[in-house]
Amino acid sequence: MTPQIRPAPPEVIGDILTLSRLTLEEHRARQPWAFASDMHKSSFEPGILQSFQDGDGTDLPESREIHAAFGGDAFLGYVWFRASMTRGAWAEIVIHDIAVLPEWRGQGIGRALAQSVVDLAVAKDTTNLTAHVWAGNTASARMFAGLGFTSEQETFRFGPLRQLPPLQKEESTGQRSDHPQAGIPVMQGLVTLFQALVVLAVLFSYLL
Repeated sequence: MTPQIRPAPPEVIGDILTLSRLTLEEHRARQPWAFASDMHKSSFEPGILQSFQDGDGTDLPESREIHAAFGGDAFLGYVWFRASMTRGAWAEIVIHDIAVLPEWRGQGIGRALAQSVVDLAVAKDTTNLTAHVWAGNTASARMFAGLGFTSEQETFRFGPLRQLPPLQKEESTGQRSDHPQAGIPVMQGLVTLFQALVVLAVLFSYLL
């Protein structure tokens, strides 16, 4: 089928979040140690929601960084990317995630979504368009190769016996903090008090 590709409207935010969570779990199944347990909540979800807002946090009528595929009124999938405001050699576009609902895969929808970002790169007169494909995701690798992408580098991650820790640390309920800045205000107060005592001592010496 030929899907309609357009900037994602707010009405499909819930669909995008659900599909992004499913896609992350599929990535985790192939690379179980490379994804933090809270990665969707700490990274994916905030990033997706922010793409529907401007720099001041005002809601936008459509996403700045997500294109969605539709078959009529039915949501089929999305591509999430970041694009710089510049053109030419300084322009940079990075595809973060591309996902299609399982029942619609194999029908060229992912390719159409990726092509919409390629068209954006052409409009910006740049070839500095990149996408990361996890090892084992052969379908995505074939799709990007078919669109003219070439393999530029491979990334090797230490493991796989070490699980990536959560992105957000649990908040401590105690009063003690291990942050190196935590003791500075107290120290500054002690220094100020000592300086005041020195000044008082000098004044008393003159009065006596």
